[in-house]
Amino acid sequence: MINFIKILEERLARRQQLSLLHRFEENEQKHNIGRRRGAQEQTLQSLVSDGKLMERQKEELLNEYENNLRKIQMKQEEGKVLVHH
Repeated sequence: MINFIKILEERLARRQQLSLLHRFEENEQKHNIGRRRGAQEQTLQSLVSDGKLMERQKEELLNEYENNLRKIQMKQEEGKVLVHH
């Protein structure tokens, strides 16, 4: 019985570690998306300032860029899941 409890405690500890790792990776991905979007926003803002791009177009491009980054990350996550199973 003691061995069974020890096994369950070890499994719980592993799951908790995996959960923490997953949350850390999610936060890191969100930060990276925000950082990349910010870099692109600066570039596009200069085009808006020069009159070569409208504000609406800038926002559309940034939203599309962010959505594409999220799709890439989802595909990468799917690949990680497939590799682990």
